[in-house]
Amino acid sequence: MGKKILERIDIENLITNLRGEVGTVIESWTLLREYHILTNQLTSNMSHSQYKENLRNSDFKKRHIIKKKLTDDIISKLSELAQETNNTLNFYLATQKITNLDSEFKDYKMYIIKNKFKARRNEFISHKNLPLKWSGHKAAYSIPYVIIVKAIVKAIILMKEIDNIYIGKNANLNWQILRASRYNYEVAARARYMDMSFIK
Repeated sequence: MGKKILERIDIENLITNLRGEVGTVIESWTLLREYHILTNQLTSNMSHSQYKENLRNSDFKKRHIIKKKLTDDIISKLSELAQETNNTLNFYLATQKITNLDSEFKDYKMYIIKNKFKARRNEFISHKNLPLKWSGHKAAYSIPYVIIVKAIVKAIILMKEIDNIYIGKNANLNWQILRASRYNYEVAARARYMDMSFIK
């Protein structure tokens, strides 16, 4: 990115919206987690034949569809946060505005690439690459739930490190307050997480 363009980016606008984006990832994860718990409770004592029977149940399938959509949303956002572009909201911009976090960003980016978040987003979720022939299509990359959770944790840690520099000593306390209210859906996560930057 050109130095002049980087200098023109308002740091409060950047970091506030970046935190809001991380907040939406956390919100999607809390919903996904609840669906995982519910599905596990419903299927833990099912026989194989009962499970196959439930696959024909509309409500059962609906839960799986919702889980997939939440998973895709999380994967897509985490992938976008790892981009190195000057026209999208990502960690790269923030770590260029705030020094000493290059290695932390690279660690996050490599985790996203290594575990196929970017590939799954580009090939199966959004901005899809279209193979020239039907034979070029393939099954979507399977990303285990535990890998997704680790990526979310990495994103939160990086955002906290950015806030520790930008906000200062109150950042950790504010994040603790947000953590305590992460299952409260009265106010959209984006708004709650964005507002934190004004508590200094």
